[in-house]
Amino acid sequence: MENVFCIKRSDLDKFFPGNLPQGSISSPSLEDVLTLSHHFVPRDHAESDPSYKQIIPYQLFARNGRVFVYQRGGNAGEKRLRGKLSAGIGGHINSYDSTSGKRLTIENFMQALIREREEETVCPPGLDARFLGWINDDSDDVGKVHLGSVFLCRLDEHHSFTLRTGTGSEDIHEAWLIFGGRYSQQR
Repeated sequence: MENVFCIKRSDLDKFFPGNLPQGSISSPSLEDVLTLSHHFVPRDHAESDPSYKQIIPYQLFARNGRVFVYQRGGNAGEKRLRGKLSAGIGGHINSYDSTSGKRLTIENFMQALIREREEETVCPPGLDARFLGWINDDSDDVGKVHLGSVFLCRLDEHHSFTLRTGTGSEDIHEAWLIFGGRYSQQR
């Protein structure tokens, strides 16, 4: 059984009294959020219980003023994400990512972020991931149970980057988009 890292929505009230803001959020720091009581909950329960927020390390990749994006095809593993456009990769933190199986440290969190990057992409090792903030979207069933911790990874011009095959990526469309306040596709 897969147990995923969660924080009770009510515990997030410490930083967001009333309601968790929608969209991008610049604070609190990751370190501050990790001080909250957290739980490793069976994934099937966490996916359907909005009283928990699964904390997902979400990585954006930028190169030469462009951001990597992709659209999931009809064979994507997570049915609720099929056909959706994504500007990054993310994944669950599991109980085995924690040294104790109960408490997650910043080091454990960053190691899980690197594990997800290595599982999902083919890219140079040792990329620096800079924490940008949080993304929250309670408008659909996926967003109601996830809170993304957003990181930016900058690639050098000569670095190759693609999604790893064999992870459902065979039915995915990839692109690098120019970011200038709004997206415009660059071919």
